Amino acid sequence: MSTDRPDITLLDVSLGFQSEDANQPITIVEFKRPKRDNYTLADNPISQVHSYVEQFRGAREAVKFDGTPLRTISADTPFTCHIVADITDSLISVMRQLGQFSQRAGTSSYYWWDANYKIFIEISSFREVLNSAKARNQAFFKHLGID
Repeated sequence: MSTDRPDITLLDVSLGFQSEDANQPITIVEFKRPKRDNYTLADNPISQVHSYVEQFRGAREAVKFDGTPLRTISADTPFTCHIVADITDSLISVMRQLGQFSQRAGTSSYYWWDANYKIFIEISSFREVLNSAKARNQAFFKHLGID
């Protein structure tokens, strides 16, 4: 088995209502080193998350660290992959070569539904993620009256 693994993997496994539905999406979050600008077609986060998805699907099930099965994974299980990286020239070049990425309006984030892999990929900059979190927290605190 490969030692490569996503930084964060989220499975829709609830404690009270276990579901065997392999059509529930799995989320992968991959963080890249800030300011990195040397991505290539051979070494990039897009190919990396594709590889993770292939590993998950090849295993046919997600298991806990102790080997306990969590849920089944089928060839049709959808994946949502979030890549957090600085949007550099080399990353933009790789995005153009590997997929049909679109820029989210009003942001520096990009997204693409890869129908061949059944993967939704979103690439956001560290600054975008931080600004979004600050805005959400500010709105939440204002709603609570503690702003």
